[in-house]
Amino acid sequence: MKGIKMFACALVGFMGFGIMSVNALEVSETFEKVFPNGELETYSVPFKNINDQWVFLDWSFANNPGSKELPAGYGASISDCDENWVCTGTIGESCSSPEECAIAFNESHSVKLVFNEYDREIDKTVSQLVKKIADGSTFENIKYYNLTDLNLVNYYASINDTEDAMDLDKSINYTTELKKDFNNSNLTYTFSARMGDNYPLYSSLGGIFVVYHNGIAYGYVDPIGIQNANVIYVPTDTVTTTDAYIAAAKERIKGYLGYDVEIIAGGKRVTLKVYPDDPESESYDFTKLGDETLMGDYYYNVKLNGNIYQFVIIRDSSKMQSPEYKSVDLKSNIAVSSNNGTIPLDANINTTIITKTDDYKIKVNSDNVYVVDIQLKSALKTDYIAKLDNGKYLVSIPVPENLNGKEIIAYYITSTGEKEEHVVTVKDGFASFETDHFSTYILAEKATLTETNPQTFDGVINYFIIGIVSLIGLLGTGLYLRKRNN
Repeated sequence: MKGIKMFACALVGFMGFGIMSVNALEVSETFEKVFPNGELETYSVPFKNINDQWVFLDWSFANNPGSKELPAGYGASISDCDENWVCTGTIGESCSSPEECAIAFNESHSVKLVFNEYDREIDKTVSQLVKKIADGSTFENIKYYNLTDLNLVNYYASINDTEDAMDLDKSINYTTELKKDFNNSNLTYTFSARMGDNYPLYSSLGGIFVVYHNGIAYGYVDPIGIQNANVIYVPTDTVTTTDAYIAAAKERIKGYLGYDVEIIAGGKRVTLKVYPDDPESESYDFTKLGDETLMGDYYYNVKLNGNIYQFVIIRDSSKMQSPEYKSVDLKSNIAVSSNNGTIPLDANINTTIITKTDDYKIKVNSDNVYVVDIQLKSALKTDYIAKLDNGKYLVSIPVPENLNGKEIIAYYITSTGEKEEHVVTVKDGFASFETDHFSTYILAEKATLTETNPQTFDGVINYFIIGIVSLIGLLGTGLYLRKRNN
C-alpha cells in the first residue's frame, strides 16, 4: 500500500463546486457580499494570459471576505470573461452529478474584475525570477525544493500550533534554497498541491507555486515540487549508539537555536507504521528519508516550542547545514542577515526611507544624513521581530549618493534620547553595521555641523604686538612728562 496520493486540478473558487443551473435576476445579499457593487478585487497584477486567470482567482476568492460568509456547501466562481474583464460571477450549492446540479441553487450576474495597484519594477523583477525557475521545471522533470534538517527545526520552533506543521503555505517560506533562487527578496509564497505522496515524516508534492509582494500576486510556477523530511543530520563519525545520536543532534540544534531542546528515543523504527492508528497498516519505508544503515534503530521525539515532533537522525556530515537568515527589500535593496537560528526564516524586511531629517541632523550633530526605518515581520508572529537576546543582525545599506566617499557612522537614538553608535564598514557600494535590534537608524557623515574654530598662535601674536605697542606708548609718555617737569 503506497502513501496517500494527492491529486487535484486547478479550479476557480472552492473544491467540489459543481455546474450551476439557474440564473437569478435580482442580486441577493449574499451575492453582494461576495461581489460588492458587482466587482471582484483580484489581489494580483493584471492577467497576462488565460492561465493567470485560473491561478490568481483562486487567491482572490481565498482572500475575499465575502466568500468566507457563504453557507456551508456553497462556492463562488468566475467564468466567461471578455477583453475588458467583465465576467459572469456565480454563487451556489456544490454538486457532483447532473441530477444534483439540475436542482442545485445558483445565482449569476455580471461582475467586473478590479486589479490592484502594483509596482511595475517589482512585476518585472518577479517575472524574470519566475521565468528562470519555471524554465527548469516540467511535469516530466519537476524541480523540487527541500525543507529538512535545521530549516525544518527553525519552522517547528517558530510555530505555536501543531496544525500549522501541515500548512504548506507557511512551511514553504522557510525553505532557504527556494529563497536564494529569489535572491532572498522580501517576497512570500503559497503552494497548492496537485499530486504526490504524503507520509508521516516525509512528503513529496507537486503543484502550483505563487509569488506575492505585500499581498499582491505577481507570478507563479506550474509545476514545482516541495519535499519535507523530518531528518536531523549529525557528523558521520558519530558513535552508533542511541545516546550518541541524541547528544550529537542536541549539540547541533543548540549551536543553531542557542538553547537546549529535549530529545528522547520514541521507539524502534521497525514499529513505526504508515498509518499509526491502523493495526493493519504497513511498516514505514525509511529509505524515503535516506540510508537506513546510517539511522540507528530508533526514531526520536524532539520537543520544539512546546510541541513534540518525530525525527530520524542520520549520520551524514555532507548534508549538515546551518541556514543563514537573509532578507532583501526589493525597493530599497537594504538587506538584513544573521546566523541566529531564533529568527523565523520566513521573516521579511520592510524599510521606509525618512525624508524629513532636520531633527535627526541635530541629534547626531551632522548636516549630512540618511535615515531609514527597518522592520522584520514573520507571518507566524503577531509582533514585529525587534530584538535578539543573543546574537547580532548585519544590516547592509546601499551607500546613498549624499554619503558617497564620506566617512560614515550609524546611529540609533534610544527612547531616552541617548545616541547609540555603530561602526560602519563600506565595501562594494554597501555600508554595513551590526545591531541586535531594529528601529530607525541614521547613517551620517562624521562632524559636519559648523563648529567654533580652535585657538591658534595667530591670536597670541596679535596680543603680543598690541602689548609691545602699549609698552612703547607708556615709555614715550613717561619720557615726555619727565622732560616737561625738568
